[in-house]
Amino acid sequence: MFDILSVGDLVIDNPIAAFMVPTLFSLVAIILIAWRGYVLKVRYSVKILPWVHIDASKKTDVSNTLHAADEKVLSILSKELSKHYRVDGLENIILIRYGSSVYTEKYNNDYDYIVLVIGFEEDRYLQSLGKQIDYINNKERIDLEIRDFNSFLFSASAGYPYETSIINTGIFIYGQEGYYKWLRHIVGAIVVDTHYLRGRLLERSYTVLTQLDGYLEDRAYKKHKYPAIIRLYSIYSFYYQYLLLDDFGGITSPAEVSKFASPYNFKESLSISYLWENYEEIVQCFKRRRLPVGDADALILHWSSEIKSVILEEINEQR
Repeated sequence: MFDILSVGDLVIDNPIAAFMVPTLFSLVAIILIAWRGYVLKVRYSVKILPWVHIDASKKTDVSNTLHAADEKVLSILSKELSKHYRVDGLENIILIRYGSSVYTEKYNNDYDYIVLVIGFEEDRYLQSLGKQIDYINNKERIDLEIRDFNSFLFSASAGYPYETSIINTGIFIYGQEGYYKWLRHIVGAIVVDTHYLRGRLLERSYTVLTQLDGYLEDRAYKKHKYPAIIRLYSIYSFYYQYLLLDDFGGITSPAEVSKFASPYNFKESLSISYLWENYEEIVQCFKRRRLPVGDADALILHWSSEIKSVILEEINEQR
């Protein structure tokens, strides 16, 4: 039995302290060793690889081949990023192709891309920078989403279906491949808490709904009504993802969650909802970049009002 501990010039005559001091030193040593190992692991396993250079004479991607649609997208980006988003050059981007143009053996006439812009300054931070639609020879359609890297990283880390599906099934085309591989490592390592995710999806649907209410009262809505369709598509999609995740007990994998990126594919499970007819029409408007047939203003307000009442009811039930 001891009640005195001498550490250098320090003498401790309290028996509890005499026990705790060496224990604390041991814990600190263990933490430092573990941290050093973690840092080394990250340093050597997550390397920021050189971004792929592209110029007029030589265009290459990770597989040394670029499809015509890929070249068209890079041409769009070199102009749009500088003109509208104050981003100079293509040095700090990640270009990913996803959707049916990846799954099918032959390219179809619809190409989906997302470009993640890295290193935005804080005062220019935007969750979603914009959507760009273009065509090749008036036949092949290109859907290009321009997105801030930080917001995408947060959503992918939380297990959101859309972002995880892009990382799980998309292919890297151009840019900072090291960041892309880092995203894949993160998504591959997470475990999705569906209870948490359902709450965030419901919260996000309400946030976009609030944005839609503001836009409908804005003067810009009179001239540009299609942005309201984009917001309605997001609101309904988030809500249906929220419903689909209700079948999970709590914990699941990103691969399972990513299946719900397009709730429209689960018509048999969700068509019982009286909102489904609204969603079907909204999806068609969104995909074809058009307004609904008939009184567009009345339909948009109707769709907004119906989903708003349902979402508010869900939120009140959880309080």
